[in-house]
Formats: sequence, structure tokens, C-alpha cells
Amino acid sequence: MSNFKAPKNWEFILAVFIIAYFFLIQFFDQESIDSAKLKEYLTVLPHNRYINPSLDYSKFAYVQYATSLVFLNLAILNFINIRESSSKVGNLVIVHADTLGENENDGSWAQLEKLKKLASEYGIKLKPVPLITNPGSKDSDWQFSFTKFHVFNQLEYKRIVYFDADSMLVNVESNDGQLVNLGPSHFDELFSIHEDIDFALPQAYWLHDTEKKYGSKKTQSRGGNSLHLASHKFDNRLRFFANHVMVIKPDAKVFRDLIDYIYNPLSWNFFKRDSLYKASEYDMEVLNKYFDDTLRGQVKGKSGSDLKKFGIISHKVYGVLTGEFKEKKHSSFVAEPQDLPFVRNDELREEWDAIDVITNARLVHFSDAPIPKPWEFKLDNAEYYNAVRIYCEKDLDIAKFNTEFPNHMYQPRLTSDCDSVLVWEWLRKEFERRREGNWEVEMTRRAK
Repeated sequence: MSNFKAPKNWEFILAVFIIAYFFLIQFFDQESIDSAKLKEYLTVLPHNRYINPSLDYSKFAYVQYATSLVFLNLAILNFINIRESSSKVGNLVIVHADTLGENENDGSWAQLEKLKKLASEYGIKLKPVPLITNPGSKDSDWQFSFTKFHVFNQLEYKRIVYFDADSMLVNVESNDGQLVNLGPSHFDELFSIHEDIDFALPQAYWLHDTEKKYGSKKTQSRGGNSLHLASHKFDNRLRFFANHVMVIKPDAKVFRDLIDYIYNPLSWNFFKRDSLYKASEYDMEVLNKYFDDTLRGQVKGKSGSDLKKFGIISHKVYGVLTGEFKEKKHSSFVAEPQDLPFVRNDELREEWDAIDVITNARLVHFSDAPIPKPWEFKLDNAEYYNAVRIYCEKDLDIAKFNTEFPNHMYQPRLTSDCDSVLVWEWLRKEFERRREGNWEVEMTRRAK
């Protein structure tokens, strides 16, 4: 009997087999998404300010994170505001990099000690955690942003309301054309979200693809609190949710899974290539990718028994960006979450009212790039930033305007929306007022 001889081109045959295998995997994984099935796991949550008095608030916590002394100070400022409010939640926790204040020679240790003392005065818990480094970024502003994921691992709490430290709680009314701060505030109502919801976040409305419109809302059913189209969710794999504010049920497995999404197991190169980490991704993209994979698996019945439910909270209440007040169009912002699939920015809508927006908002996120945030020190000439500001054109004194901004190349944009100018400037002044007497770190410097 002759000996069996393997084909000489076995490498080629193996390569063809592997390629065919991955092609079939991808092909069968593209099966249609059932919109009705998605609604079981993803729902738009109606906004209300009801606070359930029967809940055990000792099991809840507000949490922020910090990887620098500046952000630690910002987080403390926010928690001072909550502590001085009527919040029922006593646990105010800041998870921070365990490397803060290591160098005594640069003054950081002394600043950290001052911040610890300030936190202690207001009953704020500082919890050091290991840094989670971004493997694809050397940008100092974002290199450690994955440290945020430690929030999911705070297992001593039943539910957490997390928000970024570069945000500010607001409690505002308008009085005779002026904005008036009504005092310290909180958003305890987020702890009263139905207990079935594991994660609740606003949509990243500002990243909504206004060029992709799924249909006319006039021809769609607009009732209920569910998303109109599953395609709107799954076409926005990396930027559907905003994660600067989140309602979370802590979960050790979710935390471990997120770490895997950053530092991929070797097997992912063969069986989970679509979820591999890319150098251009940061905490928001990775979290969205994980949530997207979770929802896809559940809709397709591939996730076993540990099913997660997601809620969408109002971006008009908890997801307001300061930069929105400088925009020319606001179609995406004024839309309700379920109507975003039908919005295009070339559809002029007259629903924008800056005063109404700020008086209804509970949280504002400072986001005005390239304009530095209020605590950042501007280097060089401020003219560069003037060009991306707005200026009220009502009763404009052109001589005064040209004196204030003599370089015509860097003059603010004139706008008839004077309320937006008022709100934008008020927010920065309000931040300065709040940090007076409670700012313990040096101003950060940001080059033009």
C-alpha cells in the first residue's frame, strides 16, 4: 500500500479555507436586526424629576474620576455643589489615579494634600485606582481616559450616577433678561430609573449623521418611548451613546469585558476581529463598541441568560454641551431621541431657545474646542479664540466692537441669537464664581 502524500500546495489550500471560514462568519453575522426585539433591550426613558422616597439611598453613589490634580479639583467642586444641595445620596466618590502627587519636588504632593483636606471637609471619598493606559495614544489629554472604566467596578454600590469632572451642575432661572443661579443642585431622579435598566446614557446627538436620513417622520409612527429604527442604533456603532454622564449598575464582568476590549485577547484576532481595539479609539468609542456587541448578541439570541437592558436619557437635560450655544443650527439637539433618525441639519427648525435650554438643563459639559475650558490658561494671543466665539449683534456699537477686536481676521461671529451669547458667557462666569476659595491647583496651560 502506497504511502499518503500531502499536496504540495497545502499552504494555499489552508489559506483558502481560513479566508472562506471568515467570509462565512461575516456573512451569516449580518442577518437582519429585528426592531421589535431591540425594543426589549433598548428604550427611550421619559424625563421626569420624580425622586422615589422609598429607595435605600445608602446603596447609591455619585461617582467621578480623575487622572490629574486639575480634574480632581474639578470633581471636588462638583461634589461640593451636590453636598450643599438637598440630595438624598450621601456617597460621593472620586476614583483617581493612584499616581497623583507622587513627585514631592514639583509641588504636586502638597497640592494633593490640600485637595484631600478639602474633600474630607465635605465628606467626599477619594479612592485611588490603577491607571488604565490607552495603548494607542500618547496624547496626554486622553492617554489615561480608560481609567474611567473603574466606575463599573465599584461593586459596593447598587447603582451609580457617573458624570465627567469637566461638567457643571446647573439650576438656573431667567429673570428680566438675566440668568440667576437658584443654588446647589443634584439629579437624584436618575437613581429612580426603573430597576430593570442596567445602563442609561444620553445619545451623542452632536455626532448624529445628518446626511443619513432614514425617512420622513411625517410618515412614521411617533408614539411610544422606543426607537423608531434599529438601523439608527446599529449604523452608529462607535458613537451612539455619550458617556460623559451614565447611570450604571456596577458589574465585575462588565469591567473585565471592557478591559478585554482595550487589551484584546489573542483569540480575538481569529474570532472577534470586528471588536479589535484601534489606535484611534478612546473611552467613548470602546464603550459604544462593547454596548453595541452586547445589544447585537441579545437581539440575535446569542448572549445566554445575562441580558442587559439599556435606557436613553434626555440629552436636552443631561447631555448639554457648552459648544451647542455657539452653533448656527440646532436640529439634532432639539430633536427627541426617538426622532434623531429623521433629522437633517438643512431642515431649519425654530424650536431652539437658549434660555429655555439652560433653565431645563441639569448638567452642562464644557466642550468648546478649540477654545480652552474655563480653568485652562491660554498661551499666546487670545485673538485666535475670538474667531470662534459669538457676539450679540443687537444694538451693536461697531466702534466699540472694532476697538475690542481690532484684528478683523479674528473677530467673533455676529449673531442675532443674543440669548445664546448670554448663556455661553454666563456659564463661564458661573464656573469662576464656584471655584473661588476652593481651587487648590495651578492653572493648566494650553498652547494655541
